[in-house]
Amino acid sequence: IHHLKPYELYRLFSSISPLMKIGLFIIDVRRDFLNILTSRLLSTLNRRYTSDFKNDAIQSMRRAYTVDELSWLLGQVPGLSSVTVKPLAPVYLMAEAGTK
Repeated sequence: IHHLKPYELYRLFSSISPLMKIGLFIIDVRRDFLNILTSRLLSTLNRRYTSDFKNDAIQSMRRAYTVDELSWLLGQVPGLSSVTVKPLAPVYLMAEAGTK
C-alpha cells in the first residue's frame, strides 16, 4: 500500500469497504528512520542491484506509512470499525479493520 498516496488509499478503501463481509488485513513496510537508513546502506553495498532498484528501495521506505498515519487514515474510511494498526517486526506494520 505504500505505493499509493493517502487520497488514493482512502478512495480505494472507501470503494471496497461496502463489499467487505468481515474486514481487511494488511501487512506492509513501515516508515521509520532506521528502516530508511538500513535500506540505503544495504542497497549501496550490494553491487548486483541496478541504480533504479536501489533508488526504488529507498523511495519505497520513504513512501511507507507510519503506524499512526495508517491508523488515522483507516479510521476515516466509512464502513470500517475496530481499526488496529501496530508494528510487526522491525520493518513491517500490520493493520486490521472490521466492518460495521
